[in-house]
Amino acid sequence: MALAGLVQVEQISLTISMDFTGFDDYWRPLESRDGPTGLYLAALPDEARATLWEHVRRDFLCNRPEGPRSFAATAWACCGTVPS
Repeated sequence: MALAGLVQVEQISLTISMDFTGFDDYWRPLESRDGPTGLYLAALPDEARATLWEHVRRDFLCNRPEGPRSFAATAWACCGTVPS
């Protein structure tokens, strides 16, 4: 941000808990065609999308029974002031 000419630049990380009732709750928003992930999935041939679904589901379950899962998600936030 300093390279953009801003001053008093501050940066923090924001971490939240992403809670899902199960795999369908996790996967369904990815199929919405919103954002880069949704557009990527929509562009995949049916067979490739099904293969990806199987791999992601296996990793989501992680050898545990279907059910609720919680993941930490972190994003960076920053702000700066335009000098007068």
